[in-house]
Amino acid sequence: MPRIQNLRIGHATNSSSSHSIVMMRPGHQAPPSNYSGGDFGWDNFILSDVRSKMHYVAVDTRGRYATREDFDAEFAPYLDQATLDSVWKENDYIDHESAGTSSSVDRDLLLRPEVVILGGNDNEDRFTLPNADPAPSGPMRQRQDGAASVLYWPSSGFKIRLSDEPYTKARAPELVDVKITDYCPYGCFFCYQGSTKQGAHASLESVIETAERLRELGVFEVAIGGGEPMMHPQFPEIVEAFHSRGITPNVTAYGVEWSTRDWVKDTVRKLGGIGVSVHNAADFEKLIRIRDNLSSRRVYTGRLMPQHAVGTNDITEVVHAARTGRYTDNLLLLGFKNVARGSSGPKMKVTDDELYNAIAGPFDGKGWYPLTLSVDTAFLDQFPNVIERLNVPGYLTSSPEGKFSMYIDLVRGVMGPSSYCAEEDYLPLDLAHITEAFARW
Repeated sequence: MPRIQNLRIGHATNSSSSHSIVMMRPGHQAPPSNYSGGDFGWDNFILSDVRSKMHYVAVDTRGRYATREDFDAEFAPYLDQATLDSVWKENDYIDHESAGTSSSVDRDLLLRPEVVILGGNDNEDRFTLPNADPAPSGPMRQRQDGAASVLYWPSSGFKIRLSDEPYTKARAPELVDVKITDYCPYGCFFCYQGSTKQGAHASLESVIETAERLRELGVFEVAIGGGEPMMHPQFPEIVEAFHSRGITPNVTAYGVEWSTRDWVKDTVRKLGGIGVSVHNAADFEKLIRIRDNLSSRRVYTGRLMPQHAVGTNDITEVVHAARTGRYTDNLLLLGFKNVARGSSGPKMKVTDDELYNAIAGPFDGKGWYPLTLSVDTAFLDQFPNVIERLNVPGYLTSSPEGKFSMYIDLVRGVMGPSSYCAEEDYLPLDLAHITEAFARW
């Protein structure tokens, strides 16, 4: 059975009932199955082996089979005759509040040894397993790369790399940063793109051509950037170009004006994540303004991700603003990029101790809420000691750039391993030979 080489945990949605599907973290073994008969109701149970999980699936899905023959053809490889009879005769039972739980997860994933089905009831303390996380749900995309399999869930952003051997370089990128504009009116002093009000936009034709080529390569998602990407006059069409080809479009912006545009209702539902740049603690108020603007237009999204470049302002104030729980339950920390307007270096030097204490230290407010923290590759490279002190497992990190991702600048017509690499590392954009360029990085 291939081992998990790397995973990225996104937000997975499980049933509102007391039954849930979880995934053991790498290095931790699932406990043995513990259940009685075919009664999957209020009592606590653990289903970790293939037979017990397929027993649960059979009970959960028996109503979908028109004939006993069809039912047996599906489940006879896993269950004995007595169990098949009991399930078909509806002697076995799943509490109605938990019906459909097994359908939320891909069958191949469900049968993996690290995936466990848990049961219990909501009138008692939640039955959980240590060293386990919610399993990803919804439709899945899969890409084979030699001996490695990469699984990706567009609805949550959850991604797993599986391989019997170390898997450190993809044949083609999984993620591509795509710059669609160099226009930006904000003039951030640390902008590593050096974008200005005079910046040009990429053509829609170049975006469509790029989207089609990335589809052919099996790319899972793109990070649309700029400049201020939502100020591109054809931003909705750009999102559609990727979305219609099965590629998840994500985007990051600093402003809030986009949340008032006429196109927002149709376009936001096609986006994966929406990054919101926050320079300081006061900038978190933008999240409330964006949610209010979207809500007034009956647009609802839980995918706003505030992100902050470390070294641009007081890191303790920024992280503590996130930890209050008023604005967000997640935060993306970015390493400082020493290029373009950022070439003079960070405005504020941040020590490992200061950063660690901001993230994990005591909080002086009335209380603090759990915070899901993400970091980019530049942060990993600049603060490895903080990552180690936070006990972040190696399987949750992936570095350096150019191994599973790349950058395409459609304004300049160049490509490279990242959006902040040395100028000599950029190559002229040649969509027909992306894999050859990608192999060099």
